[in-house]
Amino acid sequence: MSYVQPPSKKIQGRCMVSIPQLKHSEFMFFSVENGYIYLTHAEWNRIPISSIDEMVNSSAGCCLKGSFYQQEQFIDEIDIIISNDKVRHTFIQDVGLSTESNQGRLIKGAGENAEKMEVEIKKSVTNSDTMLEVKSFETKKTLFVLNTSKTLYQSGNTLLAFDYIGSPYYIEFKEDSIPLDLSMFTINHNIYFHNTCLLNGSLGTEKMENLQVSILFRDEEVLFIKDYHEIYRYHFDQLHICDQRGDNVTLAVTSNDRNVSFMKVTLPPKGMDLIQDLDHDTGTDLIYIQNQPYQVTKEEKGWVLVQSTDSYHEIPYSDIREIKVQRQPDETRLALKIDCYSHQDLATAPREQVAVTIAPVALRPLIVNRTIQLECAPNQAQTLLRAQYRDSKLPLLSKATLNDLYTSWSRHMNDLLLYHFFGGLVLLQREIHGIQKNENLSSSTKREQLLHLLYYGMAEQKRFIDRVSVEFPEKVLHEDKSLSNQVPIEQYEQLQSRLLALSSQYRRHLVEVQSALRPLSSAIIPKAEIDEYDPYKKKGYGTSLALGGLGLATGGLGYVAAAITAYNTYQSNREKEKKKQHQEKSDQLKIDFHLHQALDAFDHLVETMLPYYVAQVSKSFYQTTKKNVPFILNASITNLETRKQIIFNKLTDAYALKHFPLDLQEDLYLNDILKSLMVKNQEQQQLLE
Repeated sequence: MSYVQPPSKKIQGRCMVSIPQLKHSEFMFFSVENGYIYLTHAEWNRIPISSIDEMVNSSAGCCLKGSFYQQEQFIDEIDIIISNDKVRHTFIQDVGLSTESNQGRLIKGAGENAEKMEVEIKKSVTNSDTMLEVKSFETKKTLFVLNTSKTLYQSGNTLLAFDYIGSPYYIEFKEDSIPLDLSMFTINHNIYFHNTCLLNGSLGTEKMENLQVSILFRDEEVLFIKDYHEIYRYHFDQLHICDQRGDNVTLAVTSNDRNVSFMKVTLPPKGMDLIQDLDHDTGTDLIYIQNQPYQVTKEEKGWVLVQSTDSYHEIPYSDIREIKVQRQPDETRLALKIDCYSHQDLATAPREQVAVTIAPVALRPLIVNRTIQLECAPNQAQTLLRAQYRDSKLPLLSKATLNDLYTSWSRHMNDLLLYHFFGGLVLLQREIHGIQKNENLSSSTKREQLLHLLYYGMAEQKRFIDRVSVEFPEKVLHEDKSLSNQVPIEQYEQLQSRLLALSSQYRRHLVEVQSALRPLSSAIIPKAEIDEYDPYKKKGYGTSLALGGLGLATGGLGYVAAAITAYNTYQSNREKEKKKQHQEKSDQLKIDFHLHQALDAFDHLVETMLPYYVAQVSKSFYQTTKKNVPFILNASITNLETRKQIIFNKLTDAYALKHFPLDLQEDLYLNDILKSLMVKNQEQQQLLE
C-alpha cells in the first residue's frame, strides 16, 4: 500500500515521551506531519493521529488515549510532555480532533487469492487536516492513512484507490452506502462501477462468458478490472462501438499489436452515458451465439465466426442442412436457427476439424443437438440465407439446364401468386380458430372479435385480390424480360384477364360472408377507430386480421329522467332493468344468428371452394409460363450462362424469402401457408377420385 505524499513539517520540537504501561520514559525530538506524530528514536513507531480516541491536556503536555502499536505490542496511553509553551499550544491545537468510525473490508490482491480483511475505517478531522485511517479489526494495527489529496473512486459502498505501482485496492463499507461525510476528499463519482458489468466475448487472448467485472472511465481510458486485481486498460481510440441494444454495447477492441477482438458489455445506465463518448462503427455486422459476439467471414469451405485471432469457429457449408429465421427478439435483431448434419447424416466419412489459417486454438463447441442458435441484424440474416443457398447449390449450376432453372423459378412465382391471392384467407382462418379456442375470452368478447374480424377481413380480401390480379402479371413480365426481350406481352395480358375473371367468381363468396353480417352494421365499429386501437396493427400479414379486445355497443334504454315518488322510481327501474336485459339477450341472439351464417359461408369457401380456386389460379399461371419457355430458351439478349446465372440469383432471393417469417413476432412462414393450400387442394382431388 502507498501512503499519501507528505507535506512540509508543520510542528516540531523536543519532548519527553512516557508510556506508563511499559514504565518507560525518554527524551527525543518529535514532528507532526501528514496525519502522524513522528518520534525520532528508532525504537518508537510513528503515531497516527486518527488512532487517538481522546486527548487529555495539562499544563505540562497531554495524555493521548487510544490504540497505539509500540514496542511490538498495543498500548492504550502515551504521555507527551512539551516544555516549550508555544510548541505545546500549537501541538494541542493541531492534534485535537473529532473522529467517526465504521466497519468494512479491505480487499487487495487477485481473484481467489485476494486478501479480504475486516477493518475499522476511521475518519479524523483536525484543525489542519482530514484523514481516513484503515486498521485491522483483529490486530488494531494501522494499515494505512489517506488524506484529502489522495484520489479515490466511489461506486455505491465501495472506494477504489491505486497504490504507487498502480495496483488497485478497495475499501468496502458494510452498509449499502458510505456512512461517512467524505466531501473533503478527492472522490470521483459516476465514473467507476464496481462489479456491475458483464463481459461476453474476448479481450485479446482472454475468453469471457458472463464475467462480472468492474469498469472505470479515467483520463480518456477505460479500465476493465477482473477479480479485483487484473486490469485490462484501453485508450478510447482502441475501442469502437459496433452495436448497441438497451444496456448492452458491443465493442471492437484493438490491442496494442493491432489485433481486433469483440466484446459485449452490459452496463448500468450511467455507464452507458459515459461509453457513448467512444467512436461508433456501425459498418461492422455482428452475430451473437450464446450471447457471444462474432464477425462472420466467408472462406472457401465455409463460414468462419471470428471473435478474435485466438477465438473463432468454422462452419463448413457441407455441414449446414437449413437456416431458418425464427422470430424478432427486438426491433433490430432476428433469431436464426441453423440445423446441421451430424457426421452420421453425411455421405462422406467424418472429417477432421479444418484449421483456419488464423491461429490454432481449442474451440468450444457451438453446435448443440445439431443446431446453432444465433441472433443478427435482418439484412445480415438475408445475407446468410443467400450465401448458404448459393454456396450449397452453386456446384450444381453447371449441370442444370436453363429449362430446369426456369421451371424452378416458375414454381416459386406460382407460390407467390397463390400466397398473395389466398394467403389472407388462410391467415384469417388461423385467427378465427385462435379466437374460438381461447378459453380466456368471454362469449361476448369472442362474438365482438369474430364480428369485426370477418367483416373487415372480407373487405380487405376483396380489395387485395383485385390488386394482385392486375399487378402480379406485370411483375412476371418484368422478371421474364430480364431473360428475354422477345416474350409476347399478350401472354401476360391474357393471364391478367384470367385472374380478374377468377377474382370476380371468388369475390362472390367474400360478399356472401360480408352480407351475412350487414344486419349487424350498427354494432360494427368504424375502421378508422379500429386502426387507432388495433393491438395487432404491427402484424406483417398485409391484411387487417385480429381485432381483439374491442367493446361492442348494443344499445339499451335509458332510465327515467325524473320520478314522482320513491316507489314509482323503484318500479320504473325494475321495468327498465327487465327491458334492458331482454334487449341485450335479443341482441346476443341476433349477433349469434348472423355470425353463424357468416362463419358457415366462410367455412364453405375455405373447405369446399378454395381448393378449386387454387387449382384454377395455378393452371392459369402455368399456361402462361409454358408458352413463354421457347422465348426464354432461345433468347439472344445474353448468352446461356448469363441467363442461368440471372435465374440462379432469383432463386437465391426466393430461398431467403421463404425462410423469413411472415410476421417477425411469431414463427409463421410462407411455406406454412402454401402447404395449407396444397393440402386442401389434395384433399379435394382425393374426394373426386
